[in-house]
Amino acid sequence: MRKPKTSKFGIGLLIYAASLTAVMIIAVSVLCAFLASFERNRPDRMAQEYVDTLDEQAVKSLMSKWESGGFETADILYGASVFAEKSELDFRKKADEYTAQKPVYYITAGTARVGRFSLVPNGDDSFGITKWKAAETELFESESLPDPKEYTVTVPQGATVVVNGATASEKYRAEIGAAYRGSVYFSASDRELYKCDTYALPPLVSTPKIQVKTDSITVTPVETKGQFDAFLCEGLSLNISAPSNAAVMVDGARIPDEFFVKTNEPMALTEFEANSSIKQPTLMHAKILLTSASGEITATVDGKALDVVAAQDGFAATYRHDSLKSVEISVPDGAQIKINGVAVSENYFDSESVFSILSGMEKHVGKTPAAKKYRVNGLFAQPEVEVTLDGAEIPLCRSEESLGVSFLEYYGTPSDNLKKSAQARAVDFANAYITYTAMGYNGVDEHHAQMMSFVLSGTDTYKLLQKSKESFSWAENYTVTDRTVTPGDFIPLGENSFFCTVDYTANLKKYSYKTVQSGTFRILMVKSGGVFKVGGLLTETK
Repeated sequence: MRKPKTSKFGIGLLIYAASLTAVMIIAVSVLCAFLASFERNRPDRMAQEYVDTLDEQAVKSLMSKWESGGFETADILYGASVFAEKSELDFRKKADEYTAQKPVYYITAGTARVGRFSLVPNGDDSFGITKWKAAETELFESESLPDPKEYTVTVPQGATVVVNGATASEKYRAEIGAAYRGSVYFSASDRELYKCDTYALPPLVSTPKIQVKTDSITVTPVETKGQFDAFLCEGLSLNISAPSNAAVMVDGARIPDEFFVKTNEPMALTEFEANSSIKQPTLMHAKILLTSASGEITATVDGKALDVVAAQDGFAATYRHDSLKSVEISVPDGAQIKINGVAVSENYFDSESVFSILSGMEKHVGKTPAAKKYRVNGLFAQPEVEVTLDGAEIPLCRSEESLGVSFLEYYGTPSDNLKKSAQARAVDFANAYITYTAMGYNGVDEHHAQMMSFVLSGTDTYKLLQKSKESFSWAENYTVTDRTVTPGDFIPLGENSFFCTVDYTANLKKYSYKTVQSGTFRILMVKSGGVFKVGGLLTETK
């Protein structure tokens, strides 16, 4: 096949097209390079690159000029600043200063404007486009840091104060050898230790770490609302805790109330008092100078002494056994007891018990009623006690108070007929006893026989009354002109005995002389031969 021939025109056209293509390629390359240079040297692009370089160390370097009195280094300032909270920084044009010749920007952390910087020309590139670099950078102290606070430090006179590792110089000591005015109590024997120095620190943006050095120890003072007090620390003072109604004394002098901080911390309560209806004792705390521990520390509540014992951080005033209330309750076997509405469990069972008034009377009354005794200690208030048996409430029959212990006995409710007839029997005995003791030798045999007819033979009471006849045979005789005999407590003790009281008043006369006798008979009566007789007697005169 014959190869077609190219004309001179075609060759020229091909050469032209190739040249044009080469020129276009060069032009596009130059244009791309120009655009890249333009983008790279835009002020906003340079601002972003600069903000990206502001890492922790760069910010600390800028903050170094804010270091205050050597107490707050750039590291401390940075830790308290917004930069420690905001890891990403940004920038924003400062509209009132921004110009094409001098771009000015804010440094922002979140919404806060924390600094400013500007760009200045840094030569031209090959296209004649201005290159930029950051200059005149500053951080805004008021926006970057919290508001500074003033701090004072109270220390024993002559002590050294170290703030964030730097020793506070004499220029910060505002008072020398002043009287201590803090909340630590000093006993009279510690009066010389009232002297103290007070340091006033420059405004600081973070709570300083402070140590106080004396000749013997180094302590960390306690801060309260900008005031550091070395006397409040455990190294120089002791804490004493006590019930909030206690009177606490050091060397016989009462610590004033203003030295105590009262709390809502409840005292340790028994399960019977741990409810909202009972006023719970709470704790209060005070600080006393450490050397006061060598003095005598005492505490009382309502005049009763408390025990002051060593505690983890000082002393604690605690109730003694005799400062608290206890209750001892005797009930028939099977009865249920509630104290302040809370059931008393068998954990409080003390012992098997016969009713105390029947002790030694078993041969007369037969088998004594089975009873149990329960004891609850450590009560702050007099308790409310309720006893039931088979669903029916048993009334309190006998109570006695001794050394902070309430002795309560519950025996049951007598029938009306038993109570009426038994009380009449006790009143008859009381009248016979009054007549016998008042009339003396006048009719002594008759009166003695009448009285003894009510008494159970063989008992100690019988023996004592039997022997009394000889002495009353010589006693002066009076005439009973008037008398009042009133039955009181009545306590059935099973089926064969009861305990009762009888109050009496007798007006006596001998010739023109008049006198009055009054008192109470406490009588135990037991059934013998189908009738109740006096098995035990205790007389109380008024």
